[in-house]
Amino acid sequence: MNPSVLQCYRGAKLSHTPLRGLENVTGSRTTSGWFRLFLSLSLSLSLSLSLSVEEQIDYLQSLWERIAAHPEQIPVPNWHREVLAERLAALNESPDEGKNWDDFDRELTKDLNDNS
Repeated sequence: MNPSVLQCYRGAKLSHTPLRGLENVTGSRTTSGWFRLFLSLSLSLSLSLSLSVEEQIDYLQSLWERIAAHPEQIPVPNWHREVLAERLAALNESPDEGKNWDDFDRELTKDLNDNS
């Protein structure tokens, strides 16, 4: 991968700080969220069109690592909470149904190995 491309999307592209170089575009550095998002998405699209598949995977991994570093900032949709509440209620009503993790893991591993 071209090091300058990698630096671009691992540096300014994924930074919380104002994007470097915006002085040339706007005359002054901006912190407008929507403007930064637009520039970031534009950069992301132009990068993804010029990257190999391997480089795109590296880019997505880098992006995911950035998101995962702050799990408290990831919004949880209400429907996730509803599904969780339903599943917990079903577990509380019938605690003996289902499989424990060890049994499930063992069966899944066996199934995956048998289908290989």
